Amino acid sequence: MAEVGQAEPVGADGTAPSIDWFWVGASVVSAALLLAIFLAIVDPGLARPRVSGALFVATLVFTGMLIGYRSPGATTWEPGVGGLALVAFALAAVTLYSRALPPAEALVLAPLTAPLFAIAGSWTGEMLQGTYRDDSPGLQWLWVLVAIVVGFSAGLYAVFLAEAIFGINYLAVLAAFAASFMLTGAIVGYFSPGKTILEPAVATGGLIAFDVVFTLLYFRAWFPIGAVLLALVAGIVLSVTGAWMGEAAQDIRVRTRSASGATPVAAGARKQL
Repeated sequence: MAEVGQAEPVGADGTAPSIDWFWVGASVVSAALLLAIFLAIVDPGLARPRVSGALFVATLVFTGMLIGYRSPGATTWEPGVGGLALVAFALAAVTLYSRALPPAEALVLAPLTAPLFAIAGSWTGEMLQGTYRDDSPGLQWLWVLVAIVVGFSAGLYAVFLAEAIFGINYLAVLAAFAASFMLTGAIVGYFSPGKTILEPAVATGGLIAFDVVFTLLYFRAWFPIGAVLLALVAGIVLSVTGAWMGEAAQDIRVRTRSASGATPVAAGARKQL
């Protein structure tokens, strides 16, 4: 297993792997299909470009996680290349459809940020798969980062899907946003080796700070301080609850594998017996 922050070498000479174009193509196709599905639900007429853009970001992160988790070996960069290709296609399609160039903001920022979001997702997927490890004693900061990435994508999906299904129903949107914290904790607790109950709780502060900055810069909106503090307290409680549930599910899986005689080691869910 590789050290913290290092991918396992795949060649006999230990050299870093080159770009696997199959997984680049897989990331493009997967992201395009998922984005089409979510846009059909949330913004079918593409009347809210900023909402569509936020879903685009969430889909890049989510697709990166899928590719990183499902692909063999380390495929951290492939979703980034795929994200750049998808942005180029989207900008070209908008230009041809509207017969005008997209805003300068989109032309400059989209090609720069899209690969970063996709790579963040693929790195997270590799962590879930077990390609990278955090062997540091005490708090495992890499899993704090994993929780931030997972929570950011899950939160965007939860809020906009809840709005599309239930309309302008603040209770439903808040419930969906709260569920994203619990889901994030459960994913980290289930896939991380050892006990990682506190990591999602610590990540809640970083996640909410990132959400506030993203909302301010992208949507030009500001969260009231009271709402931020409430989200922080509730997010910590919910993420810890989710992490505890994930740890319990991981223990059950390990015991089941051990009882059946199978090797009690999953790609990203490794625990000492």
